[in-house]
Order: sequence, then C-alpha cells, then structure tokens
Amino acid sequence: MNTYHLDLDLQKGPLYNLSNLSSDYGGVTLRQGDKQGCTITADLYDHGERFTQTGLTAFFVMDLPDRTHYYRAPATYNAGTVTILVDESYAASVPGNTDNAYFELLQGGTIIASTQSFRVRILKDARGGKTAGETYDSEIQEALDNLVDLQEATEAAETATSTANAAATAANAAGDWANEAAARAESAVAHNIKIWFDYEDVGGRKLLTLCTTEGEE
Repeated sequence: MNTYHLDLDLQKGPLYNLSNLSSDYGGVTLRQGDKQGCTITADLYDHGERFTQTGLTAFFVMDLPDRTHYYRAPATYNAGTVTILVDESYAASVPGNTDNAYFELLQGGTIIASTQSFRVRILKDARGGKTAGETYDSEIQEALDNLVDLQEATEAAETATSTANAAATAANAAGDWANEAAARAESAVAHNIKIWFDYEDVGGRKLLTLCTTEGEE
C-alpha cells in the first residue's frame, strides 16, 4: 500500500536514498493507529557496489523516539533486497522522530552486517484517548438535525390542532347566537313585535344587537 524504496549501503555512508519521496522530511513516515499500512523495501550496496550475497536472513531494527524502547522484526531477504511490512502497533507505539532505523543481515544466528541508518517519523493518531466532538462528527450532527426536524413537525401539528379547535369553538358560538336570534325573531312575530338589528358601541367595539319594540295591533 504505502511503500518506501531505499538504497542502503553496508558501509553506512551517504548512499541512503528515498527515490519515491518528494517530502522535505526525507524519511519514512508512520502513523499511530495504522494496521500494517507501510512497507519498506531496500536494495543493499557494499561501498557503492550492489550487494547480492545469498543465504542470509534479515531483520528491521528501529530505535523508538523515546530512546528507551526499540522495534525489531524479521524482514524478507532475496539476494541483496530486503522488505519489511511494518507493524505500527509496535513500531509506532511512541510518537516523534528517530534517525536510527536500519536492517541487520544474519548468517545463521550471527549478525554479520547492518546498513546505514535512515529517518522515521511517527505521527500521532488524532483519535487516541479522545471522544468525537458533538458538533463536528457527521453522524452526531445528522442525528441532531433529524431531532430538530421532528420537533418542528410536532410544533406545526400542535399549532394546526389549536387553530382547528379555535375555529370549531367560534363556529359553535356563532351557531348558538344564530339559534338565539332566530328564537327571538319567532317570538317577536308571534307577539306582533317589530324587530331590527343595530350596532352598539361597547368599550370601543361595535356589537350587533337585536332590537325589538311592540307594534300596534
């Protein structure tokens, strides 16, 4: 996935090269929390000449940035080319920078040579020991938005219900007033009473009033 290609010399001189790296840092970068996300492949040289000896085994060794712990893991070796798939759970256990990472070559169980060192930078996992911010986590924000929509819909439904109830009450009141007016009109006709409607000013409001007077026989 994330592969670094190096040229390393057993005489530990200036051959060190990262041919695929454009960063000014000039080293391998790991991040805490990654899972085997970095591969380092190195072609070996001996005083500038390509090293191709067979029958060897190799290990990747790295001094951690705390200068107290180290990471060492077996690498594959094939005629002068070594490859390591880094386990970040160990190699990136301490954030920071180190200039002391290299490969060891073994014949049997004896270390016969090691390469020049190269730099490794270890970045922190932004989530380590933290909880997601409520206003910045997209899933939490979506849940909050849905809750707001639900509250608005509930308030709209309550408003519509209140309006409907008020309209029904007004209609009932109008019906009662109309029934009373009709009853009074019938009574007036029965008793030869004149009736009419007029407006009265009551407290600054115009009210419709049913007026009656007895007429002549």
